[in-house]
Amino acid sequence: MNELSLFTGAGGGLLGTMLLGWNHVGYVEKNEYCQKVLSQRIKDGILNEAPIFNNIRTFNSEGYAASYQGLVDVITAGFTCQPESRIGKQLGQNDDRYIWPETLHSICIIRPAAVLLENTSGVIDTGTIGRVTAGLACCGYVGSYFPLSALGLGANHPRIRTWIVAFNTDTISNRLERWNCSTAERKRTKRSISALRENRIQLDLPDSRTFRTNYDVANRMDRLEAIGNGQYPPVVEAVWKIVTGKY
Repeated sequence: MNELSLFTGAGGGLLGTMLLGWNHVGYVEKNEYCQKVLSQRIKDGILNEAPIFNNIRTFNSEGYAASYQGLVDVITAGFTCQPESRIGKQLGQNDDRYIWPETLHSICIIRPAAVLLENTSGVIDTGTIGRVTAGLACCGYVGSYFPLSALGLGANHPRIRTWIVAFNTDTISNRLERWNCSTAERKRTKRSISALRENRIQLDLPDSRTFRTNYDVANRMDRLEAIGNGQYPPVVEAVWKIVTGKY
């Protein structure tokens, strides 16, 4: 699977898709510190060598997205969560940082076989999830969404996220086949998520100073922000396996 990563951050989600054996063919990330981390991980040989694009708007408008047509199997994107966060202003599409339309634009231009998206649980509260699924449907994608916590995979922090997985259905017959299978898929997904919740180990959350013990280290605030926005890799792997019936 060739993966194009939008809103890559420091690469936590990429480590998750590496567990699936995916190949990274491009990264889009505007944060300068995260760009440096990605560049170093490429030099280290951990991440695939591929371009790092600075801004999704210029990525779309200057033709870079179009250059990926036919080269991408799956687009992954943790599109900006601040407009949806429960601890923020919850302005949704009225927030200046609301960037779902640009994300959808990339998907519609490139038209990969699948998309794997994540956001905070607030994406449901603000109603953005309806706009996301409607936009994907208009672009020819159908799928499902569900919340999943890192606790279910053995982490000691909740990091509850809403995950959206959708597949490109270019023909009416494929759409009908997907529609007919949707009930069984939802039941299977629900069983898989329930199993994770039942088997999770409830642990005390770490002290808030856990990541603040290295003093006099450059970019400490930037590192904390990257950690806060990052993904727990086993969850990324589990989401894909749950939806595709391989978990």
